Amino acid sequence: MPPAFPRQRAFAMVRGVENINWVVGSFTLPLTARLTASVRTSTNLKVLDFHELVNIPAKQQGLVLGTMIDIASADGGSLNSLEGCWHAFMPPTASYPGLLLGTGAEDYPESAYYFNAGLYRGPTSGLTVFAPGNSTRPSLMSFYKLHHRDPIAFDNGFRFTWRNGDVTDRATGEKCIAIDGDLIGRPGVSNVSTLVYVYTWPGW
Repeated sequence: MPPAFPRQRAFAMVRGVENINWVVGSFTLPLTARLTASVRTSTNLKVLDFHELVNIPAKQQGLVLGTMIDIASADGGSLNSLEGCWHAFMPPTASYPGLLLGTGAEDYPESAYYFNAGLYRGPTSGLTVFAPGNSTRPSLMSFYKLHHRDPIAFDNGFRFTWRNGDVTDRATGEKCIAIDGDLIGRPGVSNVSTLVYVYTWPGW
């Protein structure tokens, strides 16, 4: 099984003032908005299992501010776990596949082709760790996506998942739309840790 990332401590500072509307992108938040952090870890996530990053119940409104993801995959260096797609469900009980936010792990943070361009850091996304593995060492990657320029807004709850590897639909050959299908490559068991910052406020 892939080892987790070394245990480290991280500090975040959030500053602000009271009774002033905060603006994210072109979206003005209501005074009732509250910033919350969803920290989730999946240990030994099996191939084709789903990691749930956040689950905001129905009748809550809000928007996603940013996401940070760490993946350690025992994929033998194939990087095929990155084939996993990103699914947003609004409301949380919406049927699969929901809204696709990326047809591979690297698509969501604005990259492509198994991060073949290497490390990068930008104002809206970045890849800060990337070390393909081999038969004895897991593939490691750490990346982020910030949504201050392209907020993901919801008005009746929100659920966000990533799949460890993926399949193509046997009828159409398309990715991301089927639970069962033909496995893409050789993904491996993975350890996944995520942090999602999301603003929420009472809905209807």
